[in-house]
Amino acid sequence: MNPNNHLRSTGIAASIIAVGLALSGCNFSLDSIAENFGPEPDSALVKMAFSAEDEAANFAEPHPGLSELRAGQAGAIFEEIARICGHYPDGTSPTTCEIDRAQRSNYDGEHAVATTPEQALDQFLAALADAPQQSYPLLIEQAVALAETMGDHEATVELTAEKLPLEPPSTPANWDALVDWEYRLGYGLEMARAFSSGEDAQRIDEAAAQSDARLALLRQHGIARPERALAYNTGNFPEGLNDTNTQQFVTHALEETSQRWKQQAVEATDASWQKLAVLFAAETKSNHG
Repeated sequence: MNPNNHLRSTGIAASIIAVGLALSGCNFSLDSIAENFGPEPDSALVKMAFSAEDEAANFAEPHPGLSELRAGQAGAIFEEIARICGHYPDGTSPTTCEIDRAQRSNYDGEHAVATTPEQALDQFLAALADAPQQSYPLLIEQAVALAETMGDHEATVELTAEKLPLEPPSTPANWDALVDWEYRLGYGLEMARAFSSGEDAQRIDEAAAQSDARLALLRQHGIARPERALAYNTGNFPEGLNDTNTQQFVTHALEETSQRWKQQAVEATDASWQKLAVLFAAETKSNHG
C-alpha cells in the first residue's frame, strides 16, 4: 500500500470522527485524532535496524570494520523505515512513524546478538523474510556487504549448497539466464587473460575459477542449461580488448555479474537459494579489483 494513500485515508477517517465528536460536544483536535490512526513503522525493519545496532556494538573490538558496516546499515534501515512510513505534503512525518526507543522491547523482544559474520548473515536473511518487498533491493545489498566480511567464503558456499532442497521443484527455473551469463563471463575472462600478466592475470584466474565453481555447483542441482556455446557476443562488454583496457573490462564484467546475482537474490523465493545468490554476488563483488 502506498503510504501517502494511507495518510489520505487516515485524514478522511479522522475528519469524519472529528465531525462526530464536534457534534456531540466533545473537544478534540484533528491532529490528536490523526495521531491515533496514522501509519506505523514497519516492525520487521525496526527489528533489523535494532539488530544492526546491537551487532555494531558487539563487533566493536573483535571486528571494527564489521562494526562500522553494521552501524551504517542500521542508519540506512532507519531511513528506509521513515521513507516507507510516509510523510505529509510539507515533508514532515506523522508522529505515529516515530520509533520510541524507550519501548524498544515492543519492537524486537528477546533476540540473540550475532557474534560472528556468518551468524550475522544468517540472522539477517532470516529476518528478511518478514521485511516489505519494496525494501529488498536495499536489504539484499546489505546482505551482500555482510557476506563479503566472512572469512572462509568457499566453505560457507559449500555448507549452503548442502542445505538446498532436493525434491522438485527445488531448482528455480529462472536461474538459467544466470547460467548463460556465467558462460559469457567465462568466455570474456578467457579473452582478457591473453592481454594480462602478473597480478592482473592472477585476478582473472581467480575470477574464472570462481565462475567455474559456481557453474559446477549449479550443474549438480540440474540448473546448468543450456550448454556452453563455442563463442559469445560480449554484449555490454567493451569491444576491442587490448593491453590498456583489459582490467577495466574485467572490472565491468564482474560488477555486472554481482548485480545480476543480487537481483536473483531479490527475486528468490527459497531461503537457501537466496543465500546462495547473496554469496555469489559477494564473491564477484569482492573480485572487482
